[in-house]
Amino acid sequence: MAKVSIIVPVYNTEAYLPQCIESLLSQTLEDIEIILVNDGSPDRCRQICDEYVQRDGRVIAVHKENEGVSIARNIGIERSTGEWICFIDSDDWVAPDMCSGAVSYAEANDLDMLAYNSYSNYGNNQVKCADIAQCIFDTTGIELFQLCLVSSHYFNSKHDIQLGAVGGSPKKIYRGDLLRQSDARFIKELTRGEDIVFNLYLSEDFKRIGFINEFWYHYRTHADQTTQAYQKDLPEVSLLFFENIRAYIDKYHKNSDEFEAAYNLSVLRTLNNICFQHYFHKENPAKLSARLRGLKQLTMTEPFNTALKNADTSHFRLDDKLFSIFLRKRMTLPVWMLCKCWRILYVLVRGKI
Repeated sequence: MAKVSIIVPVYNTEAYLPQCIESLLSQTLEDIEIILVNDGSPDRCRQICDEYVQRDGRVIAVHKENEGVSIARNIGIERSTGEWICFIDSDDWVAPDMCSGAVSYAEANDLDMLAYNSYSNYGNNQVKCADIAQCIFDTTGIELFQLCLVSSHYFNSKHDIQLGAVGGSPKKIYRGDLLRQSDARFIKELTRGEDIVFNLYLSEDFKRIGFINEFWYHYRTHADQTTQAYQKDLPEVSLLFFENIRAYIDKYHKNSDEFEAAYNLSVLRTLNNICFQHYFHKENPAKLSARLRGLKQLTMTEPFNTALKNADTSHFRLDDKLFSIFLRKRMTLPVWMLCKCWRILYVLVRGKI
């Protein structure tokens, strides 16, 4: 069976890194190389990487200064030699049969990329992420995958095939030569959504891709992750992300009503998230009056202003609909109150954050 290169960007995850590496070393597919790209970690990650290099010849360690996950992944791509490539985050872990199962299915169906499913692990709790339909797309169907990358919420509400959230680079395996020869690379300046932009441009090189409903990946959720933490620059990084998505759509899908609708919906859902993780996060030090003014100003800038006017929210959950209603009317105080209520419910369900 073909060789798999597993690229692991490593930064400040000494508590979780051994479990990640052990899960990779326990793969039933023996012909693997594990490329640990230590991105200037300030903790013991460098020592842990070097210890595993000494213990197992399949492990390679690359030590570099801190430049971010995008550069670390790009270095891993250049160092890879496998017929297949996959990415693992250093605080996650995978099932023992991930590589063998993914390669077997991908090669049997002549795929350029295979996406699979995951568990979300929070403390001692483990839940399945939304199932993805087992299906194969040829050249004419890859546009559906691209549409789902722009907005999985839009795609899954408008199309019969359910793909879930497919934007992340983990939970996928890519044909190695295609990835190494493609012009698509992770963009250093993007600190949000870099996976989505990467996969969008890479998908232009795909001829055949697949999705399999196998739960091979374990995604660790904890309070220190960016999905939960306060993000001081979230409005700015979101604007940069949407600039890149806008550029992609203008280049490849300029006259597509569906891509425009998906784009607007993605912008609006991001605006909701900015309320939680930036303006009304408990760690935001600004006065409430300043945060309310800042949010109102953001709603009047592009692409948020257009998205508020045009996005179809008919498939939103009740809480998202309420956010959208108040944001469209620039009623920021009720948005703040909704955030406080949501956080109380979150603590009751998931524990302290």
